[in-house]
Amino acid sequence: MHVISHDFHGRILDFMFQSLLAMKDDADLGDDVFAELFFDRYGNRDQITHAIGNNDDVALIGSPGQGKTTLMHYLFSQLAANDTVFPIILDYRRARPRDEFGLMSEFSRRMQLYFRAIDRPISTINEEPTPHNYDLHYAKICAHLDSIPHSFIASHRRLVLFLDDLDYMDTHYLAFLKKYFLSYSISEKVVVILSGRRPLFNALSEDDELYHAFRMRPVVVEGSGSFPPVANL
Repeated sequence: MHVISHDFHGRILDFMFQSLLAMKDDADLGDDVFAELFFDRYGNRDQITHAIGNNDDVALIGSPGQGKTTLMHYLFSQLAANDTVFPIILDYRRARPRDEFGLMSEFSRRMQLYFRAIDRPISTINEEPTPHNYDLHYAKICAHLDSIPHSFIASHRRLVLFLDDLDYMDTHYLAFLKKYFLSYSISEKVVVILSGRRPLFNALSEDDELYHAFRMRPVVVEGSGSFPPVANL
């Protein structure tokens, strides 16, 4: 996993972004608005897009307000215009309801769109996700993805999965990651981009199963006020 640490000069961008994000749906704002907030983060962008090209997972770390979410949504908007990949973004703080069911319901809907986009629609899901069936949806999605040859996905659209702010689930986030996304982190069909605060990645490094699943060569981008490298990732 590549580890990228955000510096303090993103705080004002993140404040602007969160304000726009709150009214995006009502105001029908396009993704180009969020791209304008990105400014000079091209070094971070290039490192992440290079990692995606190599099928490597990415860890983006930083304190609240340093621009992680802005960067993730900018990358999402750029990749959405690329016909070789299919990005999905799951933002815990925007999930409705803000819990496991809310996040996995969005995941189910997005994955069904992905399967249609690569002409492999899933026929085993015929109802909307509910608190009683979202785990079953997840199992069906995993089975369907497993049934699609890697060569087919590589020649069509690879899946890029953005996971933002999962550490706001408090102590539940490690169990959530392990339950739903451990298999995706080691799959050649999926690139995972995970963002969060430093305790998330410290906790990952202390969990043997997650550590080995997410472990890649760390790359830390340091700047004014940046964190020291994260140990053991």
